[in-house]
Amino acid sequence: MNTSMFKFVIILSLVFFPLMAQSAIIDVPDDFETIQAAIDASENGDEIHVSPGEYVENIDFDGKIISVIGNPDNPEEVIIDGGGEGNVVMIANGETDDTILSGFTIRNGDTEDGGGIYCVDSYPTLLNLIVRDNVVTRNGGGIYCTGSDGNSIRMERLEVTSNQSWQGAGIFLVELDVSLSNSIISENYSTGQGSGIYCGPNTISNFDNLTITGNESRSIAAGISYISPIEASLTNSIFSGNIEPSILILSFNVNADLKRALAYDQAGEYEKSAKELYKISQLATRGHPKAMFEFGTMYMKEGMWVVQ
Repeated sequence: MNTSMFKFVIILSLVFFPLMAQSAIIDVPDDFETIQAAIDASENGDEIHVSPGEYVENIDFDGKIISVIGNPDNPEEVIIDGGGEGNVVMIANGETDDTILSGFTIRNGDTEDGGGIYCVDSYPTLLNLIVRDNVVTRNGGGIYCTGSDGNSIRMERLEVTSNQSWQGAGIFLVELDVSLSNSIISENYSTGQGSGIYCGPNTISNFDNLTITGNESRSIAAGISYISPIEASLTNSIFSGNIEPSILILSFNVNADLKRALAYDQAGEYEKSAKELYKISQLATRGHPKAMFEFGTMYMKEGMWVVQ
């Protein structure tokens, strides 16, 4: 091998071998007994595979760009139990969409905000999760997210159920971009509004194929609460059995596009649903006497409901 070729091989080794070494698979509990210990030992690009079982701990991604994977096909088999203390999962140090959490049941968090998942100033990817039985004193019993720095948080195939809070018992969203699809938001309870989902100011939300059912609010908007200024899209979704109106929009500055968002009562009767939607419209369009709201495809722009 001539000198030039030798130098070229050395350069390739220095460049590519460290990159290859950065990615590893860490098994829990084989390599580490706890998920947090595995996270602490991981490097960016690593995958942590968690075997079926119950892990009583609170985990913090600590800014790492890693994948933590349980059983995406059966998330009920891999449980992270917060033990009734603190946030079960914390993602709050600039994690990106390459930070992935998938295939877990996340339960039994108890804190001020974000009992199940607390996500601040980050935009992780959340997939195939059951988030249930978490309690907070303020916002986001199941999931609390705020501040994605212009990037979109992707949430898909979630079941968010039986969480409690003041506002946004299921999911609380403020000042971020978010995509939520193919998910069930059910049986959440709030003393304030937005029991299922609370979309607060400066949120850009794209919701598709959601089932929002059986949520209860002691205040208003048991399904989804939109608070201005926001941009929102809601498509192909079903509302049923929510106690208090399913959708509330309080704003003079909302750009919302609601398509095929069907509201059913508990018996699935369309006529009663239409009446419920009319009731919602009266609450949602205060100060807009020309607002229209009928059963059918619904659009809402600039504070005015129009049926097309």
